[in-house]
Amino acid sequence: MKIRIRADSCRLHLRIPDTLLYNTLTCTVIEKTMQENTDIAWSMDKETAKEVMRLLKHFSKEYKGLTIVDVETADGQVVQITL
Repeated sequence: MKIRIRADSCRLHLRIPDTLLYNTLTCTVIEKTMQENTDIAWSMDKETAKEVMRLLKHFSKEYKGLTIVDVETADGQVVQITL
């Protein structure tokens, strides 16, 4: 995954490997963050988490380069997230 941010104050280009994004630890962190910061009662067992991460990894390989977010403000600031 690539994250690009171009603003007046900074330029940031991050490349995040799939192995860091699509694993059960990431799923656990997302689950805990959602439970702490929202009123959504959400939980997922380990087998379901593994299956979801496997599907996301497959999707990111199949659609490599797909733009997920592409935002440009009127004053020229840009945020892009691509697979």
